[in-house]
Amino acid sequence: MNKIRKICHGLAGLSLITFIVACASDLPVNDEKLVGISNGFKPKELTDSTQLNHLALMIGGFKANVRKFHGRKIFNTMSYDSQIWLSQMIEAVKNDDRIDLEGREYYEQLTILGLRHSILSGTLKSSEFKDVTRFIFSQGPLRIAFRMKESELGPLTLSTEGGEGRQGLSKSPRVPVYFYIYEDDRWKLDLLRMLPIISRAQETIALKKKMTKVNSIIYLLNVVTSKNYGKAIFEPLEF
Repeated sequence: MNKIRKICHGLAGLSLITFIVACASDLPVNDEKLVGISNGFKPKELTDSTQLNHLALMIGGFKANVRKFHGRKIFNTMSYDSQIWLSQMIEAVKNDDRIDLEGREYYEQLTILGLRHSILSGTLKSSEFKDVTRFIFSQGPLRIAFRMKESELGPLTLSTEGGEGRQGLSKSPRVPVYFYIYEDDRWKLDLLRMLPIISRAQETIALKKKMTKVNSIIYLLNVVTSKNYGKAIFEPLEF
C-alpha cells in the first residue's frame, strides 16, 4: 500500500506541475498589505508597469497568507464571484447527494468530496469561510500551485484592456493558468477561472484509468489518506 501511495503522489505531482503555476516571487510585505493593494485608481488610469508592481505585491502577500494559513485574509483577497462560489460549495457539502454530484464539474466534485472527506476524518470542523478557505489552500492542487518555484513560472501579463492579470508556466508563458482581477481598486485572485485548469491534471488521470470522475476522486482520497468512508461521503453532511 505504501508503494501504491507513493506512486499516486508522484503521478499527481508530476501531472499537476504540467498544468499549474504558483504566483510571482515572494516579495516583502507588511501586515497591512496582506489583504491586497488599494490605490484609489482604476486600472486604465495606471501604467502597465504600475499595475504589474501592484499585482506582484498582492501576489507576494497572498502567498504569505497561504504559507501562514490565514484563511480570512486569503478569503478577502478572492474575487466576489470566487467568494460566492465557495459559499455555494459549502452549501453543496450540506445538501448534494450522489446524483447532484455527478452533474457537477470536476473541480467542484473535487472540492465537495475533499471537504466531506476532511469533515468525516475530523480534520475540518467548521463551515466558516476562514476555515474552509484555509483547508482548500492547504492541500491538493491549490497547495501544490502556491509552492512551485519561481523558475517554473512565466512572466505576469496584463489583458489589453487592463483589469486582468495572467500568468503561465515558463515553458508555455502564453498559456495563462493563474488569473487575477481588479475589483474595488485592488487586485484579487480569480479562483473560479483558475480551478478548472489546475484540477485538469487529476481529471485526465481519471479518463486514463477509465473511471468516472467521482470514483477517481474517491480512489485518490482513499489511497492518499488510507481512509475510506464508503457511502457516507456521498450523503449530505452538516458541519
